[in-house]
Amino acid sequence: MIDQHAHPPAGIGHPAPGRHRVGDWLLVFSFLLVPVAWSVQLVAISSLAGLACMGGADDMVGSGGMPGPGGLAWAGAAIMWINIGALALGLVGIGLSLLNMQRSRAAADTPPSGVVEAGEGRVHWMAFGGLFVAVVTMIAIVANSVSVFWGGLCPG
Repeated sequence: MIDQHAHPPAGIGHPAPGRHRVGDWLLVFSFLLVPVAWSVQLVAISSLAGLACMGGADDMVGSGGMPGPGGLAWAGAAIMWINIGALALGLVGIGLSLLNMQRSRAAADTPPSGVVEAGEGRVHWMAFGGLFVAVVTMIAIVANSVSVFWGGLCPG
């Protein structure tokens, strides 16, 4: 009896032969690094600014709104360093996304045969999506940083 489900090998190889250039974890990391940095920045700024501003009249400085020499003076410096860290992580995330784009671009280019593998296109578009998410979230990080560096922490 002949097996009707047995097929000869097609010889097409892996559907995404260049996929090894961009690893799964690198794609996931480049998608999540900048949004997580933005979330941590937002939570830390809100928490520390509230703590610093509610610390008491002797802990605050007038128009700048930064905590004075009282017990919460560390909060202003911590917020500045958190902002700098978020900006640095945002730039690293954009760099990783650009690296993914560069690595996946060669695999997604149309070969001389004119046939583009579906898997290569998916990896390239995922890398592009990571870059888009990183850039949009970096805009939010910069907006939060500008408000802290320029406007100060506490109103008044």
